[in-house]
Amino acid sequence: MSEKFAVREAAGLLAFLQAQLRDWSRKTIQQRLRAGCVRVNGTPVSRHDHALDAGDRVEVSAVSQPARRPPATLEILYADRDLIAVDKPAGLLSVGAAGETRRHALAILRNQLSRRGRDVRLWPVHRIDRDTSGVLLFATSRAMREAVMARWAAAEKTYLAIVEGCPDPPRGTIDQPLRLDDEEYRAHVGAHPGAKPAITHYETERTADGRSWVRVRLETGRQHQIRAHLAWLGCPVAGDPRYGAAGGRMGLHALRLKIIHPGSGKPLVFEAPVPADFRELFPSLPVRRRDDAREDVVRQLREYRTRWTNEAETVDRFIDFIVSQPDAFRRELAIGHVTGSAWVVDRAGTHVLLTHHKKLNMWVQLGGHADGDADVFRVALREAEEESGLKSIAAVSRRIFDVDVHRIPARGAVPAHFHWDVRYAFRAAGDETYRVSDESHDLRWIDIRSLEAVTAEESMLRMARKWLAGQKRAAE
Repeated sequence: MSEKFAVREAAGLLAFLQAQLRDWSRKTIQQRLRAGCVRVNGTPVSRHDHALDAGDRVEVSAVSQPARRPPATLEILYADRDLIAVDKPAGLLSVGAAGETRRHALAILRNQLSRRGRDVRLWPVHRIDRDTSGVLLFATSRAMREAVMARWAAAEKTYLAIVEGCPDPPRGTIDQPLRLDDEEYRAHVGAHPGAKPAITHYETERTADGRSWVRVRLETGRQHQIRAHLAWLGCPVAGDPRYGAAGGRMGLHALRLKIIHPGSGKPLVFEAPVPADFRELFPSLPVRRRDDAREDVVRQLREYRTRWTNEAETVDRFIDFIVSQPDAFRRELAIGHVTGSAWVVDRAGTHVLLTHHKKLNMWVQLGGHADGDADVFRVALREAEEESGLKSIAAVSRRIFDVDVHRIPARGAVPAHFHWDVRYAFRAAGDETYRVSDESHDLRWIDIRSLEAVTAEESMLRMARKWLAGQKRAAE
């Protein structure tokens, strides 16, 4: 069922809806807007300040929860012989339940990893709610699961929550016991003989348009702990039908899990990028205000996306990674980190300087780890100078030349991870004599038109195509 209205004179959308839906509260109207239930001339509109013109038609529909098809596979964040961490989407059960024995993360991952004649067995280390997205950890043996759980109290569990209203105080600790009611399947807050201790730390990072972006750290791990505690605080999680109001997906994301690996004794950090449907619950995704270099990279990526629209999906993933991972520029982040690379051409612009990398054993462009420096242009230039020995290198442009996300295989104690590579174009401005560094088997000026003779790597060939196309445009 839906309500339909004709606009007789120009007005703002929220003011118009308040005038037409007089029995509705402002909060209810805003929830419908955020849930995508309002259409103007057939197009969904979520902005409350959308301008209406005379003759527009507005339709307000009921909140619905669209059925999600379970994914065929899950994104694996980390894997070794003992543990596997995945990024669970919202709407998917962690493990089987009554009436649902096949469409859950455990079953999907088992099927994804199993091969003919070799079924993989997995044990869930923990669970997250069906409507919560993010990090979910499995063990490959019961013994490993028990070993992880033996130190689970020391694990660091960080979530992001989009909540209604603004927490007061904006940061603090909720130390309130919880009791799960099995009949209502709901956690009750407060003292009770059957209640268990529960401690939640929270910090409000941003507030806008009636909602807040909150970072949450769990000291205990009771069922529904975050949802019940934030509702008790007066700020229920957005879209939570049990403790707040239904509407769209639930605003809860398991961002990070840090544990000590029982086998190696080393810390492991698993992080799940903020999904697009979560980000849409908030007016704008927060970027750390104190980190101007980080913000500049995001601005550059957005500008790059306008030039290379066919790479928009990769760029959006890149932006999500940077804004959601505080340690995105540090190589210690186990799932991956930002790197800076340099496409260095000779003065004629016909050859590119490549290194035959010792660890990778292949021809690649110059570049390396950011090591905490969010100024990736500076990182790329520094790495080019150090790896080439060229006396003078000048930037062709300070705009991003190319981006790429690629998997680095495991090596020794370093697990497999991803490099989120930002690439800039440079030109040798003086003597083109290079020096082979300790990280390389060899360096060589390669004819860009014949690059496929030394590499079949698509991102390398893509850069060659971009450079040659730019040279052709410049000559016309």
